[in-house]
Amino acid sequence: MTWARRSFQSSPNTPVLAGVNGTDSLPPDQTLPARTRGQVFAGIQNFPTVGLIDGSFRISLEETGMSYSKEIELVAAAREFGLLTTPYVFDTEQAKQMTLRARTSLLPTWV
Repeated sequence: MTWARRSFQSSPNTPVLAGVNGTDSLPPDQTLPARTRGQVFAGIQNFPTVGLIDGSFRISLEETGMSYSKEIELVAAAREFGLLTTPYVFDTEQAKQMTLRARTSLLPTWV
């Protein structure tokens, strides 16, 4: 946060989004959305995202609880905190889930 404050002081009217790992093991109220309110950041993105990973590594992540559904929860929490959210989505179902629970806008990334 200190780095962000110093880096963006020269453009106070430019909205800045924080990339937030949605698979963080902390509850959403203890993660970046809770800490960014009233700070430098205008909102968040779910980045890095497990949506960019496939194959056996993705399966392993999902099995350990590091799933895209955690990213949806995180983005929903950010919205509840009044932050702008611009989540990455990778298929129609993810787009529906983000639209229902979390989005300000969507960044469709069809890979």
